[in-house]
Amino acid sequence: MMKITEIRHGRAIIWFSAVLLVFLAATDALIVSQQRRILLNIQRRCVNNELALMATLTREALLKKDYRTVEDFLVQWGSEHTDMLEIRAVMPNGFVLAQYKKESSARQLFRARSSVAHEGEHLADLEVIKDFTGVEDSMDKLSAGLVSASVVLVAFLGFFLWYTLSVTAMRPLEKEISERRKAEERLQGALSLLSATLESTADGILVVDKKGVVEQYNQKFAKMWRIPQSVMSASEDAALLQFVSAQLRQPETFLEKVRELYAAPELESSDSLEFKDGRIFERYSQPHWIDGVIRGRVWSFRDVTEKKKLEMMLLQSEKLSAVGQLAAGVAHEINNPLGVILGFAQCALKKSGDVPALDLPLRSIEREAVRCKELVQNLLVYSRSSNKNEREHIDPVPGIQAALSIILARAKTQRVELSTDFQSSPLKINVNKGQLQQVILNLCNNAMDAMPGGGNLAVKTSPASRAGGAFLRIDVSDTGHGIPDEIKSRLFEPFFTTKDVGKGTGLGLALAHEIVENHKGAIEVESSAGKGTVFSVYFPVSGEPPANVV
Repeated sequence: MMKITEIRHGRAIIWFSAVLLVFLAATDALIVSQQRRILLNIQRRCVNNELALMATLTREALLKKDYRTVEDFLVQWGSEHTDMLEIRAVMPNGFVLAQYKKESSARQLFRARSSVAHEGEHLADLEVIKDFTGVEDSMDKLSAGLVSASVVLVAFLGFFLWYTLSVTAMRPLEKEISERRKAEERLQGALSLLSATLESTADGILVVDKKGVVEQYNQKFAKMWRIPQSVMSASEDAALLQFVSAQLRQPETFLEKVRELYAAPELESSDSLEFKDGRIFERYSQPHWIDGVIRGRVWSFRDVTEKKKLEMMLLQSEKLSAVGQLAAGVAHEINNPLGVILGFAQCALKKSGDVPALDLPLRSIEREAVRCKELVQNLLVYSRSSNKNEREHIDPVPGIQAALSIILARAKTQRVELSTDFQSSPLKINVNKGQLQQVILNLCNNAMDAMPGGGNLAVKTSPASRAGGAFLRIDVSDTGHGIPDEIKSRLFEPFFTTKDVGKGTGLGLALAHEIVENHKGAIEVESSAGKGTVFSVYFPVSGEPPANVV
C-alpha cells in the first residue's frame, strides 16, 4: 500500500516538474531572444558610429586622392580592432581603392556600409564586415545559466513536494510497513542462509517436486553438467533429462533408473555416471521429506574424475615399478653377452690387419656394442642397480660438443638454430662422460620438442659458485612455448610427461636429474608460459681426479 501511494505521489510530482520545466524553458528562450535582439542592435549602432568616424578621418585623404594614406588607415584600424574582419574603400564605379582583410572562422558576421561625401560630392563607400560571434557566445552562456537555474529550481521544488507528501501522507503506514519489512528480512535471511549452504557444497544439488518441476538448484549443479541458463530457466525435469542424458555413455540406463525412482518416491539410490568426454560423477538420490510427507526428490552429484584418475595413476605406477625392476634384471643379463660381443669384436679387430674388408664390419660391431652397453648402463643408473661409477677428470666441453653433433641433423630439419658459448679457460670436473652426454641430449631433445616450428637453442658453460663451492654451470635455453607454473614441480618425476601418447616416456628429465644428483650437482629450471625455458645444470669443479680414473 505504501508503495502504491509512493507511486501516485511520484507521478504527480513528475507531471508538475515536467510542466514547470517546459514553462521555464519557454521563458528562458524568450529572455535569450530578447537579449540577443538588444545586443545586436547595440552592436549595429556601434558599427555605424565606427563607419561615421572612419568616413570623417578618411575624407581629407580621399579629397586629396591620397589612396596610400587611406589604405594605411584602414590597415591600422583593422589591426587595432580584433573583431574587424574586413574593411574596404570602394569608388562609386566599384573600384576598390583600399582594403584590409584577415582570415577568420567566425560563426556570426555583420556587414555594414557608409558613404563618404563632401559638399554633395560622393567620394567613396566604406564597407565593413565584423565578427559578431561574441554576441552568440554571450547568449549561449546566458542560455546555459538559465537552463541550469531552471533545472536546479525544478529539482528543489520536486524534492520539497516529495518530502512534504511523504511526511504528511505516509506516516500512518510506517508502523505496518516496518513490521512487514522486518518479517521479510527474517525470511530473506533464512533463504539466504539456505542458498549459501547449497552454494558452498562441493556437490551439484537439484531439488524437484513430485511432478518433476525444478524447485531449487545450486550453481555447482549447472556448472558440472554444463547446462545453459535457457534450459535451467525452463524449470522442467524433462528438458533437463534430455540435455544431461545426451552427455552420458549409457543414457538409457540413466533414464530407466530415473523413471524407477519417480515410480517409487520412497526409494534411495546411488551409482556412478560415465560421460562421453571421460568425466565420472557419483550420483545420489533420496526423497524430499517435509512434515513427514514426500514433496519431491533431491539429486546430488559429485565429480570424482580426478579421484579415479589418481587411482588409475597409482595402479599404473605400481605396474611401472614392477617393469622397472624387471628392466634392471634384464639389463644385468644383457651386460654379460654384450661384454662378450664387444671383447670378441675388439680381438678380431686387432687380428684383421691382413683382411681390410673385415675392418669396417668389425668396427661397426664394436661401435654398436659400445652404444648398447652405454644404454644398459644408463638404465642401471636410473634403476640404482649399477655398482659402477666410472668417472673421468676431464674438460666437459669436448663431450658436450660431441653430444651436440648428434642432434645437428634434427636441428636443421626442424629449423632450430643451435649456438654455443663455452668458457675460455677449461674447468675440469669428475664426471662420467657418457652420462654427461646423456644429460645434454635429453635437455636438447626436450628443448627441440618445445619448438616444433623452429627457434633458437643455446648451450652455454660458465663458472659458478654455490654454497661456497666452485661449480661448472651448463645452461640449455630455448625459445619454445615455455613450461606452465602448475607442472614445474613435477618435471623430474619418473614417467611424468605432457607429450602425446607414443611421443614421450617421461624418463628423460628424471634420468638427467638422477645423473646430476649422483655427481653431487644440481639442476634448476627457469621458465614461464610463452617465454621459453632455461635448464641450468651444475657440476662441482674438482682439481683432483677421482680414485677410479679410467
